[in-house]
Amino acid sequence: MMGLKLKRRYKNVLIYINIRTIININCKIKFIELYLTFNELKNKLANNEKTTVINENNKAFSGLVDFSN
Repeated sequence: MMGLKLKRRYKNVLIYINIRTIININCKIKFIELYLTFNELKNKLANNEKTTVINENNKAFSGLVDFSN
């Protein structure tokens, strides 16, 4: 019984690590997609147009976005 419990705990840890890795990869992909989208919006924002931006918490906020370096 003790060996089976340890194996189950070990499998749960592996599954947990795998899920965390997938989530981290997905976050990086979303960040890259948002970055590319922001690059496409640079010309529109140069005219100080108002736009809606999604932040890390997936909450939308409206306002002017400054892309100056």
